[in-house]
Amino acid sequence: MKKYLIESILIIGSVLLSLAIDSFVKKRERLDQKNIILSELKTTITDDLEQLKMVVNIQKKCLKSSELLIEDFFKDIKLSDKELGKNFSYLKQNGVISFFPQIGPYKRLLNTGGMELIKSNALRSKLLIIFDNLNRRKEFGDRVLDNFGMDFSRDLAPLINVVEEKIEKRDVVYLNAKSILKSIRINKNYYESELVVYYYSEYKYWIESFIDIYENYNNIFLEVVDLIDLEKSL
Repeated sequence: MKKYLIESILIIGSVLLSLAIDSFVKKRERLDQKNIILSELKTTITDDLEQLKMVVNIQKKCLKSSELLIEDFFKDIKLSDKELGKNFSYLKQNGVISFFPQIGPYKRLLNTGGMELIKSNALRSKLLIIFDNLNRRKEFGDRVLDNFGMDFSRDLAPLINVVEEKIEKRDVVYLNAKSILKSIRINKNYYESELVVYYYSEYKYWIESFIDIYENYNNIFLEVVDLIDLEKSL
């Protein structure tokens, strides 16, 4: 009887040990997979930071153009037609340019359960802020700004119209090929229309709002890169 009891205990013990080893191996595999995905996420964030830098530089130029156009509207001494057309054209071409973060690795973290394995609460929180909170805000703003950009060109066409010529293809940051100004026509009522200053002021407001969002992206991305390195070392 004692012999059978010992054998039973050994069998049960070996089964439990086997299950424990199997569970450990699977958890180790999931942790390794989580770290691989985090490494991929760090790489995409590094790329996104470069794209973000380009977009912010363009947006700041758009902001300057909108400020010049507003100032010109109220000043007694006006910009030349060429300078006016150049700033209007730049705003028309680039005002709706946006930043699109790569979300593939983040989705893989969610789909594989990797988010649950992240030890750092700060890292999980920052990832949710970027890929949920900020992205939702930006996507809403993108839709509004895209519609605004179309209204801007259409509604101001009777007052100021530019002809542009495409000169080269652009990368994914841009929606259209880069163009140069060929000619401009300014209606005599341009400086009498409140619609003109309204659109420039609205564009200025939207561009400033997007620059603020992009600065948040930049700051949190940099924090996430450091947190990923710390997470992988745990």
